[in-house]
Amino acid sequence: GTAVTLNKISGEIVMDDAALADDATAVFTLTNSTIAATDVVIVNVASGVAVAGSYQVTVGAVAAGSCSISVLNVSGGSRTDTIKLNFAVITAVKT
Repeated sequence: GTAVTLNKISGEIVMDDAALADDATAVFTLTNSTIAATDVVIVNVASGVAVAGSYQVTVGAVAAGSCSISVLNVSGGSRTDTIKLNFAVITAVKT
Protein backbone atom coordinates (compact mmCIF):
# COMPACT_ATOMS: atom_id res chain seq x y z
CA GLY A 1 0.00 0.00 0.00
CA THR A 2 3.00 2.36 -0.11
CA ALA A 3 2.70 5.14 -2.71
CA VAL A 4 5.21 5.21 -5.58
CA THR A 5 6.47 8.28 -7.44
CA LEU A 6 7.98 7.94 -10.91
CA ASN A 7 7.68 10.84 -13.36
CA LYS A 8 8.27 8.98 -16.64
CA ILE A 9 5.91 7.79 -19.38
CA SER A 10 7.02 4.20 -18.78
CA GLY A 11 8.93 2.32 -16.14
CA GLU A 12 9.20 -0.52 -13.68
CA ILE A 13 7.75 -0.69 -10.18
CA VAL A 14 9.31 -3.24 -7.82
CA MET A 15 6.97 -4.19 -4.99
CA ASP A 16 8.16 -5.49 -1.63
CA ASP A 17 7.81 -9.14 -0.70
CA ALA A 18 5.21 -8.70 2.03
CA ALA A 19 2.78 -11.61 2.34
CA LEU A 20 -0.40 -11.26 0.30
CA ALA A 21 -3.14 -13.76 1.21
CA ASP A 22 -5.10 -15.60 -1.45
CA ASP A 23 -7.88 -13.41 -2.89
CA ALA A 24 -6.41 -10.31 -1.17
CA THR A 25 -5.64 -7.07 -2.99
CA ALA A 26 -2.79 -4.65 -2.45
CA VAL A 27 -3.64 -1.12 -3.64
CA PHE A 28 -1.22 1.77 -4.02
CA THR A 29 -1.01 5.15 -5.76
CA LEU A 30 1.38 5.85 -8.60
CA THR A 31 2.18 9.56 -8.55
CA ASN A 32 3.42 10.57 -11.98
CA SER A 33 3.48 14.08 -13.44
CA THR A 34 3.17 12.72 -17.01
CA ILE A 35 -0.36 11.35 -16.38
CA ALA A 36 -3.31 13.46 -17.52
CA ALA A 37 -6.86 12.70 -16.45
CA THR A 38 -7.71 11.61 -20.02
CA ASP A 39 -4.72 9.26 -20.41
CA VAL A 40 -4.69 5.47 -20.39
CA VAL A 41 -2.27 3.75 -18.01
CA ILE A 42 -1.36 0.15 -18.75
CA VAL A 43 0.29 -2.08 -16.14
CA ASN A 44 1.38 -5.70 -16.35
CA VAL A 45 3.29 -8.19 -14.20
CA ALA A 46 6.85 -8.26 -15.53
CA SER A 47 8.54 -10.77 -13.27
CA GLY A 48 9.43 -14.35 -14.08
CA VAL A 49 7.83 -17.75 -14.07
CA ALA A 50 7.48 -17.95 -10.27
CA VAL A 51 4.58 -15.49 -10.37
CA ALA A 52 3.11 -16.29 -13.79
CA GLY A 53 -0.67 -16.37 -13.40
CA SER A 54 -0.52 -15.66 -9.66
CA TYR A 55 -1.66 -12.03 -9.83
CA GLN A 56 -4.16 -9.82 -11.64
CA VAL A 57 -3.21 -6.17 -11.99
CA THR A 58 -5.67 -3.34 -12.68
CA VAL A 59 -5.48 0.43 -12.94
CA GLY A 60 -8.16 2.70 -11.56
CA ALA A 61 -8.82 6.29 -10.56
CA VAL A 62 -6.72 7.90 -13.31
CA ALA A 63 -6.37 11.61 -12.55
CA ALA A 64 -4.01 14.42 -13.43
CA GLY A 65 -0.71 13.36 -11.88
CA SER A 66 -1.68 9.95 -10.51
CA CYS A 67 -3.54 6.66 -10.74
CA SER A 68 -4.26 3.77 -8.42
CA ILE A 69 -2.90 0.30 -9.07
CA SER A 70 -4.43 -2.87 -7.59
CA VAL A 71 -2.67 -6.23 -7.39
CA LEU A 72 -4.94 -9.22 -6.63
CA ASN A 73 -3.51 -12.57 -5.55
CA VAL A 74 -5.31 -15.30 -7.54
CA SER A 75 -2.77 -18.08 -6.87
CA GLY A 76 -4.87 -20.12 -4.43
CA GLY A 77 -2.48 -19.52 -1.52
CA SER A 78 -0.54 -16.84 0.31
CA ARG A 79 2.37 -15.39 -1.73
CA THR A 80 5.48 -13.43 -0.73
CA ASP A 81 6.89 -12.55 -4.15
CA THR A 82 8.86 -9.45 -5.06
CA ILE A 83 6.51 -8.51 -7.90
CA LYS A 84 7.84 -6.37 -10.74
CA LEU A 85 5.30 -4.32 -12.65
CA ASN A 86 5.84 -2.57 -15.99
CA PHE A 87 3.72 0.47 -16.75
CA ALA A 88 3.17 2.78 -19.70
CA VAL A 89 1.21 6.01 -19.97
CA ILE A 90 -0.62 6.44 -23.27
CA THR A 91 -1.58 10.00 -24.05
CA ALA A 92 -5.27 10.13 -24.94
CA VAL A 93 -7.85 12.82 -25.52
CA LYS A 94 -11.59 12.55 -24.93
CA THR A 95 -13.57 13.14 -28.11
